[in-house]
Amino acid sequence: MAAVCTRDEVSAQICDGRGAFNVTPVQLELRGASTTDGMAVGASAGFGSDQLFAAGSISRRTQSGVDDPEYGFAGIVGTDQPISPDNRFHACPIAGIFYTGWSGSMRLGVMAGGSAGMLARNDTTLAVIPTLGLSFRTTIGDTAIESRRASLFHRPGIVTFGVGLVVRNRVSFQPAASLAFGGGGATPGLHVAVSYNLARRQENRRAP
Repeated sequence: MAAVCTRDEVSAQICDGRGAFNVTPVQLELRGASTTDGMAVGASAGFGSDQLFAAGSISRRTQSGVDDPEYGFAGIVGTDQPISPDNRFHACPIAGIFYTGWSGSMRLGVMAGGSAGMLARNDTTLAVIPTLGLSFRTTIGDTAIESRRASLFHRPGIVTFGVGLVVRNRVSFQPAASLAFGGGGATPGLHVAVSYNLARRQENRRAP
């Protein structure tokens, strides 16, 4: 789920360095992020299979130069598809909605994008998954009047690179770096997430 909580996004599974929903269909996650604009913490939960999964997240952000925090909610649907005969490479298109609110103001928008992951190591004990993601968002409803805070939304694109470490397809650790771009500038960020998969399925198991 959400790897980039400063963008109210929720992530895919193998493509973003997590365990496969096809083996453990319930996933819980905690995460944090730091960018040149501020800091954020969040949590998310997801459910589904490789063919179709859904996830939702909540987040709290503080921005440099702004007194009150922002609170965000997001939800996505997506699919995780192997794109190589040996099942090492995966692609995960996603689409979703987001809401951000603060001090009586709000933003509502939609997002779309995807990510790709490679199973560099894949055994029953540990999976190592380098990942690359790209997504875009646009605002469809806006009551904001604060220009300083609005600067976050002038960069609609974000590219993310990370490495997921998945232990026994239950616990995942994902450090990542991101770059939000657009609007004549760019904002780098560092992220870390820890997720835990529940309800192990015994049938149709697929690693990681």
